[in-house]
Amino acid sequence: MAKELLKNSNMIIAVEKVTRAGATTNLIKEAVNAKRKIVFCSPTHKIGEDTVKQSVSLSQRKDARILYLKGNEKICLKLNERLTRNLRLKKMKWHMLPQKCAECQYNLNPECPLQEILLTQDWDILVITYQKLKALVNSQEHSEISAAIISKLFSADIMIVDEYTQGLLGLTPTVELSWQEQDKLFKLFLDDWSSALVPLLEFNFDILEEAFKLQKGKYQVLANPLSAEILQSLKENARFLWNKLTHLTGKGYDTEFLQELYSIAFSPRFFLHRNRKDQISLKPLEPLTEGISFVNDFVDSFTAQGKLSFLVDSHLPDLKLHDLFKSKFTKVFWGDPNDTNSYIAYFCDSKSLTFHSLRFPETQEYLQNTIKEICTYHLSRHEKSLNDVLIVCMNKAMQRYVKQWKNQGLIPDIPDDNITYYRSKLTRGVPFYGTVQIMLCGPYIPLAAYYHKTQLGDGETAKMKAWDYAFRKSSMVSDYINASTRVKDPEGKRDSYIYCLGMTKQQVDGFLDITCEMYHNGSAKPPFIIAPLTTGMTAERFVAATRLFECRSIIAEPRTDISYLLRLSQVKDYYLRKGETDPVPFKRIFRATAKQASEVFKRNENWLKKANIIIKRHQNGGQSLVL
Repeated sequence: MAKELLKNSNMIIAVEKVTRAGATTNLIKEAVNAKRKIVFCSPTHKIGEDTVKQSVSLSQRKDARILYLKGNEKICLKLNERLTRNLRLKKMKWHMLPQKCAECQYNLNPECPLQEILLTQDWDILVITYQKLKALVNSQEHSEISAAIISKLFSADIMIVDEYTQGLLGLTPTVELSWQEQDKLFKLFLDDWSSALVPLLEFNFDILEEAFKLQKGKYQVLANPLSAEILQSLKENARFLWNKLTHLTGKGYDTEFLQELYSIAFSPRFFLHRNRKDQISLKPLEPLTEGISFVNDFVDSFTAQGKLSFLVDSHLPDLKLHDLFKSKFTKVFWGDPNDTNSYIAYFCDSKSLTFHSLRFPETQEYLQNTIKEICTYHLSRHEKSLNDVLIVCMNKAMQRYVKQWKNQGLIPDIPDDNITYYRSKLTRGVPFYGTVQIMLCGPYIPLAAYYHKTQLGDGETAKMKAWDYAFRKSSMVSDYINASTRVKDPEGKRDSYIYCLGMTKQQVDGFLDITCEMYHNGSAKPPFIIAPLTTGMTAERFVAATRLFECRSIIAEPRTDISYLLRLSQVKDYYLRKGETDPVPFKRIFRATAKQASEVFKRNENWLKKANIIIKRHQNGGQSLVL
């Protein structure tokens, strides 16, 4: 399929794919084989490096030349030396490149990574992050270096924008405000007495005054309190002011808050929120149509030169994406060529939990016992180690809970690196070579999380809500799909087990968007999603469900009938009810003999024992059950 897609030109192709199905890898591999230059844009450096290296290793040209456009402090040798001499400078969020490399001692020296990028003509892939692309686009008018790098990007034949949804949603900073930070800022001003800091001091003070007029739990949209003249002055003196902050940081001052404040100071409007704990947050109010324009405009400009661009993601927003571009646009579904979804199972819970559920001791005990049962089963039955287990938590706070449980011996000694959270660097684009994944609650984000970014004008409330819903849903679906498939085998040769603790089947269906067009049109089959075999919160039922999943080979045409396990979970309505003796309903679903059914489902039998009897019988060569 990659070869066919690469035959196109002067077009933007949105590729919705099954995770770990090789879409991005094959596009890069075939483009490298065809000796076409690629710009690869990804959310993080690690995703970019890992994806590109794997793709090149599978290509016919193992010696393909790869250029990595990393942070300025890593690609500029002069900056790197400066940071080595003064470690305090590492606290700067970013470092400005010199305006003119011609004045540098490393000019035209390929030992400098930046000079290597600028001088190299015979290259195959250039890897860049969204944040770096945004910085280059915004600075190209007044930076010769940025303009030269942008020109380099435009010399490519193909652009691949990986994890497109993440690129749309993850670029708006948030600043936490407080009077304590204002006091620190004022003290810094008195110590240094620099007039360059005055606009930031006024800006912070005016915002704080507005914040304390708000009631707790409320928010408001407000205009930038700085005048147009002051903002223009800040822009004109941007390099001077940033160099001033760098100088102060080098002297030992804490300028982190100032850096954050400066990074958002140019926005015309802000979303100000004061929560119930009296914490104040400030976000630049960029409508999504403006916030994503730097990516879309760049892709449009690149494609307009008769070139080919790909937008790749496991879930694209349910919007008319072609309206966001001027170039010819089409959408395709990659599918699942290795049938990887038939080797992965999601085991759902009977009750929904959130982070706040952890305040109940019985909830913590249930999660601890379930983690222990799952680990014990896989370690004993499949001879796995704890290195093969990955735990993904709802957020960083829940991650701290889980690590505390481990340190107290309440759960197995899973490596710290294997305990992560949604939206971390380990849950997107990075492979994990284990087979067992435990998801603690879903990747929930606040209602109307993007509402403030969809302010499109008066009288468009319905459209604003539609955009908010589309991007909130896309964000959660994309985060969940990517996080939950880290253990998936891209070759479709081994089973992977995903335990969704605190998530019902209905929630998991929603997170996986089981009704999406890709599954509906037959481009790919959805994975197994197994409802709990009983109600209530007991750890053992996850093990029982796992055994039944492993026992699916006894079914005629194994791995092809996804509905079989769904129907299996519905059998509980018949045989788990106390006093149920009639074997007919079980017979109707499994077409087993009445004798087998009556032997297994005796009156008052324990449900776990029933599951074990079924499994042991068929593992010992018993009669196959046919749907």
